[in-house]
Amino acid sequence: MDKSVIRSTRLPQFQEEVRGTTSDGGPNVQVDFDNLQMDPGERKKISEYDPTIQDEVRKKYIQIGPIQPKKHDFPYKTIGGKPRSFNATWFDNHENGLEYSKKKDALLDKNLKYEKNSIRNVFSEFSEQDKKDYKIRLEASVICAKYLLSMGLPFRGHNESEESTNRGNYIELLKVASVFSTDIRKVILRNPGNLQLTSPGIQKDINNAASLEALKAIFEELRDDLFTILVDESGDFSYKEQMAIVLRFVNKKGIVVERFVGIVHVTDTSALSLKSAIDELFDEYKLSLSSIRGQGYDGASNMRGEYSGLKTLIQKDNSSAYYIHCFAHQLGLNQELWIKRPCDTRWGSHYRSLLNLRESFLDVIDVLEFIYNDISNSSHKKNARGLMAYLRSFDFVFILHLMVDVLESRMSYHRLYKRRNKRYRFDEVNTELIRCLSCLRPKDGFCAFDSSMLEKMASFYPYDFDAVQVRHLTSELKNYILDVRWLKGLEDLARAMVETRKNIIYPHVYLLSKLSLILPVATATVERAFSAMKYIKKKLRNRMCDRYLNDCLVTYIERDIFESISIESIMYRFQNTKSRKGHYV
Repeated sequence: MDKSVIRSTRLPQFQEEVRGTTSDGGPNVQVDFDNLQMDPGERKKISEYDPTIQDEVRKKYIQIGPIQPKKHDFPYKTIGGKPRSFNATWFDNHENGLEYSKKKDALLDKNLKYEKNSIRNVFSEFSEQDKKDYKIRLEASVICAKYLLSMGLPFRGHNESEESTNRGNYIELLKVASVFSTDIRKVILRNPGNLQLTSPGIQKDINNAASLEALKAIFEELRDDLFTILVDESGDFSYKEQMAIVLRFVNKKGIVVERFVGIVHVTDTSALSLKSAIDELFDEYKLSLSSIRGQGYDGASNMRGEYSGLKTLIQKDNSSAYYIHCFAHQLGLNQELWIKRPCDTRWGSHYRSLLNLRESFLDVIDVLEFIYNDISNSSHKKNARGLMAYLRSFDFVFILHLMVDVLESRMSYHRLYKRRNKRYRFDEVNTELIRCLSCLRPKDGFCAFDSSMLEKMASFYPYDFDAVQVRHLTSELKNYILDVRWLKGLEDLARAMVETRKNIIYPHVYLLSKLSLILPVATATVERAFSAMKYIKKKLRNRMCDRYLNDCLVTYIERDIFESISIESIMYRFQNTKSRKGHYV
């Protein structure tokens, strides 16, 4: 048989066709149904016959059935260095789909009913049992992949051959699943090698399908609503610059959430490169820059630059995307007292170090005594004894108190400089936004409530509040304050309005509260994404491609969303992303 199977949509045709003339001069079509051309490779197309008899021709061949000479002596040909021939048992699995031409030694598709049938579809016609086995195999594969993704564990093994005692987490987990299920044990790793669903490409396809389903759930939660973008960049284990993107928004329950939507490899960390990467990601996920109402970065110059920073580039496209500096980078929440290394500058740090040393003087002495008395640490005993003698000397105590008093007199200038630096970080618009935001705080029964300030806040968002909507907001604020005085925190405001359905009664107030809640405060979620990246992409997995890394991070970081994704939805997306050899529906 020829190596390449002939792809054909040919219909059976007749060997003999006699045309005459009727009495009225029209064509008289006569067909000899007793002498049909049986060889599929020799007969003509049905479309070549007169349209008035094409249906009769088709019916006749359907009655005859497919030409399948099972007892024919099929010729051998050398293919791949081995003699190969057509096997008559293949007809048993495709009784109504395949025909064999003896003259052409070729396999053809018997297409008498549907023109869209092809030889590919005929070969992929699974029996019902094949479909059930494939579904069980795919379901088990997706379950194992979902577990590994949610735990951030690797899939591949160093040696995945059948002789290996450890074929990797993915295959070993499939083997464990087969122990507890007879149905799985019958189909897992026992089917043909090209349909075991264990290849690296199949694993990546399943991971990608799982990631896309998680992102679909996130964007359904977003509902094309307004959001804030949080961005940061960092290098991974293979020294590639990665940019993480998080969206902050208020969901349908009125709860503010931050969702990780992707990590993008950037060739450099310039503002133009970061902006281009954001545009590509937004295009891929059908997000709009016009929906951004805030930006949050860590304060790097390429992010918050006034003239060519990422903040400025985004504000050129959307003036309502206000930038708020990350407060977390101004705080040190992990220590109460610390002593910094001395240097020629940072006199304010010297003051705090000396002050902390004076406050914790007795604790320092206790630590040094512990080191001195520790028998197992004899190498440091001499240093500890010398430091204790020096700290207890009159000269040291006198100089310590003197320097604290001298540096304290200079701290007023230091505080003035810090205040000026804060004004630089928060421009006039940001300062006004924060002042207006305080008027929405329910603390002490909305004691700071000021409707004029809230109207001014609405004016900062011209895309959301026009002149008419501002007037509606003014009228809503008069009644709104009477209904929500019992609230205790700003984070409860939107949630309580949704629960009591006041978001429908006061839609403009609810919109204003959402705009207040989505203003970024810190980029901690982005920093946690990089912590997860260091856990996922480490020394033994440093060759992960960017797409695979992104899929692993989305499913691992947004685990609560990923756990709610059904196995069937992942299977359906995996099956429909590309043409598969197996089918279960």
